[in-house]
Amino acid sequence: MLDLGCGIGGRTYAAAIKFPAARLIGLDRSDFAIGYARNNFNTVNTEYTVGNILELPFGYKTFDNAFMLAVIEHVEETNLLLKEIVRVTSGKLFLSVTENDYHWDVNHVHRYSCKSLEDIIRQHFDIEMIYVREHIIFVKGTVK
Repeated sequence: MLDLGCGIGGRTYAAAIKFPAARLIGLDRSDFAIGYARNNFNTVNTEYTVGNILELPFGYKTFDNAFMLAVIEHVEETNLLLKEIVRVTSGKLFLSVTENDYHWDVNHVHRYSCKSLEDIIRQHFDIEMIYVREHIIFVKGTVK
């Protein structure tokens, strides 16, 4: 499983604990964050790597699943990002993002409503579930 934009590795670590039989790879562009993850959230089934989310350093269909929490709103080239995820993933994508930039951040380059996010995701994934809870949009989709 691939954690896109893993930051300091806390979510990757939590997933590794929850799914001990899975191999988890956390990817982030920050050398500092990946160094922190390696030093503080390492398990036998985790690996952390520095990389560009728009040019993923993995081969075709390397992962069964991927997740991306509070990341898509930071990426200018959304379609390129989703194409890269489809390239490296054979199964499902799980993602979340604040609804209409509810937790406003100067680094957010996109604002998504449930409908606008669904329209973008649907171009690359069959959406199994999409809903809003407490101003967070949650999506689960399968690679087309």
